[in-house]
Amino acid sequence: MYLDQEIKSLRANVAHAAIQQPSISAKGVDWHIYHALLVISGICYLLKQSNPKDYQPKFNLLKLVIITTGIIPRGKARAPKEVVPPEQISTKDMLALFSKVENQLENLERLDKNHFYSHHMFGDLNLKKSVKFLGIHSRHHLKIISDIIAASKV
Repeated sequence: MYLDQEIKSLRANVAHAAIQQPSISAKGVDWHIYHALLVISGICYLLKQSNPKDYQPKFNLLKLVIITTGIIPRGKARAPKEVVPPEQISTKDMLALFSKVENQLENLERLDKNHFYSHHMFGDLNLKKSVKFLGIHSRHHLKIISDIIAASKV
């Protein structure tokens, strides 16, 4: 399954969902987990809905830098409203979203390589680049989660 390690790491951090550390992030661990899952779910949905014949890749320097380095700078972008978690995040809702995401990721393996997602800054990302972006985005939030947890132990 795509993103297997990232999903396992996100799931392992559910135990720390209540931790917050405003010096690291205005949002808590639960927000970062839920946001990462919402992004995966949303992009999986859009990939499935896309028509591979409509895929139109274009050069984009920002996309090249982020996809190549695997690094998303902190604090430079804001989450689109579609992937902003609710104010109250229950463990039950989070676990249900994990199940949905895992099912969606399994279904990606049946898609054509030119199914795509149109990123608001990068343009069209085909299946391979979309999955790579999802990994980069998930690891970005896992790093923030790790920093929140570490700072809370000091």
